[in-house]
Amino acid sequence: MKQLREIGFVLVLAAICTVVMSGGDILLRPPPGVSPEFMARALELAPGLVDSLPPAAGTASGPESTDRLAAAFQAEFIPAQGPDDGLFRARRRPDLVLCEQEGNGMWGKIRLLVAFDRKTGLLADVNVIAQGETPGLGTRIADPEFERPFAGLSATSGVRLATGTAHPDLGEVAAITGATISCAAVVQIVNEAMKRIRR
Repeated sequence: MKQLREIGFVLVLAAICTVVMSGGDILLRPPPGVSPEFMARALELAPGLVDSLPPAAGTASGPESTDRLAAAFQAEFIPAQGPDDGLFRARRRPDLVLCEQEGNGMWGKIRLLVAFDRKTGLLADVNVIAQGETPGLGTRIADPEFERPFAGLSATSGVRLATGTAHPDLGEVAAITGATISCAAVVQIVNEAMKRIRR
């Protein structure tokens, strides 16, 4: 009888440990469809968070780093509408909504982080997370000189690629010479992201 109680105790203890470990894994798991690159870039937008990031959250690779990154991301961002729609709202800036959007470039997929401020109606940030464009030309879409002008653009009627001089007040961004197709792809991806955010 005593042996039966000991076996029962061990089984109950094992079940409790399994539940606790599974719960921790579920809580630390990155949100579905969210890449580590997206989480790292999103955390750069969170005011005052860069100094409080867990050690090596965005620099090292491996499961531990991804877990730390996911924990920091989930502490700072919550689903904006539904848990699986891929839209996130900043806890400290509830009007800031962001998403990861993918589309076709000239040679491969381009993935962007698109952040929109619902209060002002302006784009807050556009960041190239991944791309496979022509080295030296199309890859320049990831340069801050191309990304920076998106911030502050009104996206109410969509962002456009300027044919000459860009007029930011009209929602235009300038193309990179020699990379017009890649730039146009980024603009199209931003507009697709804005459709998702406005739903």
